[in-house]
Amino acid sequence: MSSFSLKDLAKKLGGNLVNVSDDSCVLTGCASLKTAGPSDLCYFDTHSFTRQDLKKLNAELAQTKAGLILIDQVVEDSDKSFLIVEKPKNVFQKALSLFYVKEKKTGISTTAVIDKFVVFEDRRSVYIADYVVLKSGVKIGKNVVLESHVTVDTDCEIGSDTHVEAHASIRSATIGKDCWIGPGVRIGFRGFGYASSEKGHAFVPHIGRVVIGDHVDIGANTCVDRGMLDDTIIEDGTKLDDLIIVGHGCKIGKNCLLAAQTGMAGGTVLKDFVFTGGQVGFGGHLVVESGTHIAGQAGVISHLSRGVYMGFPAELRTQFLRKQVALKKLLEKKEEK
Repeated sequence: MSSFSLKDLAKKLGGNLVNVSDDSCVLTGCASLKTAGPSDLCYFDTHSFTRQDLKKLNAELAQTKAGLILIDQVVEDSDKSFLIVEKPKNVFQKALSLFYVKEKKTGISTTAVIDKFVVFEDRRSVYIADYVVLKSGVKIGKNVVLESHVTVDTDCEIGSDTHVEAHASIRSATIGKDCWIGPGVRIGFRGFGYASSEKGHAFVPHIGRVVIGDHVDIGANTCVDRGMLDDTIIEDGTKLDDLIIVGHGCKIGKNCLLAAQTGMAGGTVLKDFVFTGGQVGFGGHLVVESGTHIAGQAGVISHLSRGVYMGFPAELRTQFLRKQVALKKLLEKKEEK
């Protein structure tokens, strides 16, 4: 863990120090408003705290013992030490990476099983943990980390600086640079595709792959199915939470954010910067336009143009809330009778 003086930290993070009498004071870590001590950095961002109790947060701001607080505007009648920045949460994220530098791991475990036809861009830069299995034709970029019990099947590719957590399994896939693949993730296995008849359901072989771009995060126990014919695609910068299912042939654009338990039936297309809350369901073979936000537990069964959606079937937020108000009034009138 690193430490920084207030002066040095201000230079690295940008912004202006306020209410600081001695900028040589040293900070050694980061913490929340509630738990921070004199040697800690914390942040206060009303924009990212919109769903929290602001009255309580303001009380915590007044009571915090933090050595320095990242904030976007001066607080009147406060003697706290502030660093005024444009986006406190974003800057705090940068600060965390400064204080808590990840230790670089290299080396290949003697218990790893590596086929002789595996190709390393730079073998000395990678870390291959215990019981990792790499099959024929696998290509591994520089600085890749594969934690214990990871399995990478034939002809898969993993780009430089990508980190794959323990027990993940990768098949029929190409993964880009600087990705994070969480523990227990399953990428590139067969999708849920069957040809049904009066005799039952016959599985349709899947011959597509999974193509994952750069800077993609995939949370624990998420499954990304390979395409039946066309590839399943996740583009640059997209972040998937834990316990998500991406069905065969889905296409997720750039910089999307999908919260836990989102489910995408095969053929769903999400364009760039689509955000979903938890447990959103997509009916499959539909298109959601760029910049769309979908609230938790919504059910999407048709194409969506850009907007904010709620409910089942998913509809524009304003329309959904009007219906809820009207229904409440209707029930109140019925109860009065």
